[in-house]
Amino acid sequence: MDVVENSHSSGLAGARNTGIRFARGDVVAFLDDDASANKDWLEQLVLPYTKSSIKGTGSVIKADWIGGRPGWFPSEFLWVVGCSYRGLPVIEAPIRNPIGAAMSFRRSVFDEVGDFDGTMGRVSSVPLGCEETALGIRIQQRFGSGRIVHVPTAVVYHKVGPERSTISYLIRRCFAEGVSKAMLAELVGAQDASSSERNYVFKALPSGVVSGLMRTAHGDLLGPMASGVIVIGLGVTTVGYVLGRLGLSHLLQQWMTGRLVVTSG
Repeated sequence: MDVVENSHSSGLAGARNTGIRFARGDVVAFLDDDASANKDWLEQLVLPYTKSSIKGTGSVIKADWIGGRPGWFPSEFLWVVGCSYRGLPVIEAPIRNPIGAAMSFRRSVFDEVGDFDGTMGRVSSVPLGCEETALGIRIQQRFGSGRIVHVPTAVVYHKVGPERSTISYLIRRCFAEGVSKAMLAELVGAQDASSSERNYVFKALPSGVVSGLMRTAHGDLLGPMASGVIVIGLGVTTVGYVLGRLGLSHLLQQWMTGRLVVTSG
């Protein structure tokens, strides 16, 4: 294994772009440093490439909770901690983009549509994102839909520490996601930027609210709290998106990363 210094922009996108430059295979796979893969993960992840039309693949990412999963944490919001969430396909199926913690792309993709956007994505502990979403959309815009597939047999386990098991982190992450989605809309267009989210918002989330409320009938008093978290999470994400679409995306990004300095006369 070779360890190389990030030669691109600071943050996750820059680190991935550095890896692309040093990788030598026809397929480039990405795995977060706090994720562990099943023994056959890579073998399963690359199987779809037997079809020449496939440009990328994504994994099932299961949460490895350190200290246990909070009972109020809804499955629909597991994306907050970088894991597969309720609403994703459960069989091999086309997706717009994979979850960044465990994914792969043909090397040629980066020559054809460009690398991960260094202006987006996580920097240090600031939970911005969507750089893999932007790449997936550019692939779709260039080659058409159905070029990235979800591979349910490719499984990894993503560690989730106690610092991410709080409502305050969930709210912060949701706001950052809204800001990120607004930046994404500026880059690729609002229609493509929210193509997958519409089904999630109008189907998966209402079902999750009902499911949480029904847990009360079985004596689970945290069920209604999970339903409330879904509503709060959606609301906070929407606020971040609206503020971003009002032209504040870059100011909000600078504020969240600590790069915005406000001085008074």
